[in-house]
Amino acid sequence: MSSTTIVIIGFGAFGRLVEPFLSPHLTVLVCDPCADARRCAQAAGLRAIGIEDIGCADVVILAMPVPALERCVQHLSPFLRKGQVVMDVCSIKEGPARMMQALLPNDVEILATHPMFGPQSAKDGITGLQIVTCPVRGRQWRCIVQFLRQRLGLHVIITTPEEHDRQAALTQGLTHLLARAVDGLAPPRSSGRAAST
Repeated sequence: MSSTTIVIIGFGAFGRLVEPFLSPHLTVLVCDPCADARRCAQAAGLRAIGIEDIGCADVVILAMPVPALERCVQHLSPFLRKGQVVMDVCSIKEGPARMMQALLPNDVEILATHPMFGPQSAKDGITGLQIVTCPVRGRQWRCIVQFLRQRLGLHVIITTPEEHDRQAALTQGLTHLLARAVDGLAPPRSSGRAAST
């Protein structure tokens, strides 16, 4: 993938987090309608492109929250070309994967991902951190997984969108249950009133 060009759509917190890890290995472009985001990209030495130029990239990373994803996919679909790989980075997988399958051209490949790290956990680098990958359409995902493992040092988990969301729901449910149990062990809070004599 050394000659691969990646475009990050949405140069917010996550895009800015991963760009320094990608840039030593790949050509990284940025596409973002926000003027501040484009200035930030240019300050980092990155080229900012418009949505109409998205076809120049090999891989398209959709780095935005779930609520913004569908509108973005609808907008960029006409500008994609055959063989491109589109990746999302949402924390849920079934809905986004289904939506991308429905709205993206059939000759565009899809890899749904969930990076299990953020600014705090990645402050000392991303080596050894986890990323979940869910191949949805196409074959190039194998090269991407190899890159994530060998070049970025990530621990890659390969699964389906359905299994990802099932495991995430179990984990969240257990976390919530433990939080309630710990809260129940806390001593009763004082009302703050002085005892009457």
